[in-house]
Amino acid sequence: MPENAGGGVMTEIAGRDDPIFEVIEKHRWANARLQEAVAASYGRDDTMSDCDRSDSSSEGSIQWQAGCVRVEVALIAAHAVEAGVVQELLTTTPATLEGIAALLTYIRGGR
Repeated sequence: MPENAGGGVMTEIAGRDDPIFEVIEKHRWANARLQEAVAASYGRDDTMSDCDRSDSSSEGSIQWQAGCVRVEVALIAAHAVEAGVVQELLTTTPATLEGIAALLTYIRGGR
Protein backbone atom coordinates (compact mmCIF):
# COMPACT_ATOMS: atom_id res chain seq x y z
CA MET A 1 0.00 0.00 0.00
CA PRO A 2 1.42 3.46 -0.88
CA GLU A 3 2.59 5.74 1.89
CA ASN A 4 -0.23 8.04 3.13
CA ALA A 5 -2.89 5.93 1.38
CA GLY A 6 -5.44 7.09 3.94
CA GLY A 7 -5.16 10.67 2.70
CA GLY A 8 -2.24 13.00 2.25
CA VAL A 9 -0.36 12.31 -0.99
CA MET A 10 -3.06 10.12 -2.54
CA THR A 11 -5.77 12.70 -1.84
CA GLU A 12 -3.59 15.42 -3.32
CA ILE A 13 -3.04 13.37 -6.49
CA ALA A 14 -6.73 12.57 -6.80
CA GLY A 15 -7.62 16.18 -6.03
CA ARG A 16 -5.71 17.44 -9.05
CA ASP A 17 -7.78 15.23 -11.34
CA ASP A 18 -11.11 15.66 -9.58
CA PRO A 19 -12.89 19.01 -9.21
CA ILE A 20 -15.05 17.78 -6.33
CA PHE A 21 -12.19 18.15 -3.82
CA GLU A 22 -11.98 21.90 -4.49
CA VAL A 23 -15.75 22.27 -4.24
CA ILE A 24 -15.82 20.39 -0.92
CA GLU A 25 -13.14 22.76 0.44
CA LYS A 26 -15.08 25.78 -0.86
CA HIS A 27 -18.18 24.52 0.95
CA ARG A 28 -16.27 23.97 4.19
CA TRP A 29 -15.04 27.56 3.98
CA ALA A 30 -18.48 29.01 3.08
CA ASN A 31 -20.19 27.00 5.79
CA ALA A 32 -17.68 28.21 8.39
CA ARG A 33 -18.36 31.83 7.37
CA LEU A 34 -22.11 31.20 7.63
CA GLN A 35 -21.70 29.72 11.11
CA GLU A 36 -19.68 32.80 12.14
CA ALA A 37 -22.44 35.11 10.85
CA VAL A 38 -25.09 33.09 12.67
CA ALA A 39 -23.06 33.25 15.89
CA ALA A 40 -22.69 37.03 15.50
CA SER A 41 -26.44 37.38 15.04
CA TYR A 42 -27.10 35.44 18.25
CA GLY A 43 -25.37 38.22 20.14
CA ARG A 44 -28.23 40.50 19.11
CA ASP A 45 -31.11 38.00 19.17
CA ASP A 46 -32.29 38.97 22.65
CA THR A 47 -32.91 42.50 21.45
CA MET A 48 -33.34 42.07 17.66
CA SER A 49 -37.05 42.77 18.04
CA ASP A 50 -36.05 46.16 19.45
CA CYS A 51 -34.45 47.02 16.08
CA ASP A 52 -37.87 47.66 14.58
CA ARG A 53 -39.41 49.31 17.63
CA SER A 54 -36.65 51.56 18.88
CA ASP A 55 -37.06 55.32 18.93
CA SER A 56 -35.20 56.48 15.83
CA SER A 57 -34.86 60.02 17.18
CA SER A 58 -31.92 59.27 19.47
CA GLU A 59 -28.36 58.91 18.22
CA GLY A 60 -27.86 55.72 20.25
CA SER A 61 -30.92 54.18 18.67
CA ILE A 62 -29.71 55.07 15.16
CA GLN A 63 -26.36 53.44 15.92
CA TRP A 64 -28.15 50.37 17.28
CA GLN A 65 -30.29 50.14 14.15
CA ALA A 66 -27.16 50.43 11.99
CA GLY A 67 -25.62 47.57 13.95
CA CYS A 68 -28.74 45.48 13.41
CA VAL A 69 -28.59 46.15 9.69
CA ARG A 70 -24.89 45.23 9.49
CA VAL A 71 -25.49 41.93 11.27
CA GLU A 72 -28.50 41.14 9.08
CA VAL A 73 -26.65 42.02 5.85
CA ALA A 74 -23.67 39.87 6.89
CA LEU A 75 -25.97 36.95 7.65
CA ILE A 76 -27.83 37.27 4.34
CA ALA A 77 -24.56 37.55 2.40
CA ALA A 78 -23.01 34.53 4.12
CA HIS A 79 -26.15 32.50 3.47
CA ALA A 80 -26.15 33.49 -0.22
CA VAL A 81 -22.51 32.47 -0.64
CA GLU A 82 -23.06 29.16 1.13
CA ALA A 83 -26.19 28.44 -0.94
CA GLY A 84 -24.26 29.11 -4.15
CA VAL A 85 -21.54 26.69 -3.12
CA VAL A 86 -24.17 24.08 -2.20
CA GLN A 87 -25.49 24.41 -5.74
CA GLU A 88 -21.96 23.89 -7.04
CA LEU A 89 -21.51 20.91 -4.72
CA LEU A 90 -24.71 19.33 -6.07
CA THR A 91 -23.86 19.93 -9.72
CA THR A 92 -20.16 18.99 -9.77
CA THR A 93 -19.64 15.42 -10.87
CA PRO A 94 -16.76 13.62 -9.16
CA ALA A 95 -14.23 12.37 -11.72
CA THR A 96 -12.60 9.66 -9.61
CA LEU A 97 -13.61 6.95 -7.17
CA GLU A 98 -11.74 8.91 -4.49
CA GLY A 99 -13.87 11.94 -5.33
CA ILE A 100 -17.08 9.93 -5.07
CA ALA A 101 -15.99 8.54 -1.70
CA ALA A 102 -14.96 12.00 -0.46
CA LEU A 103 -18.28 13.55 -1.52
CA LEU A 104 -20.34 10.80 0.11
CA THR A 105 -18.27 11.04 3.30
CA TYR A 106 -18.63 14.83 3.34
CA ILE A 107 -22.38 14.74 2.76
CA ARG A 108 -22.78 12.21 5.59
CA GLY A 109 -21.01 14.61 7.94
CA GLY A 110 -17.52 13.22 7.77
CA ARG A 111 -14.45 15.38 7.38
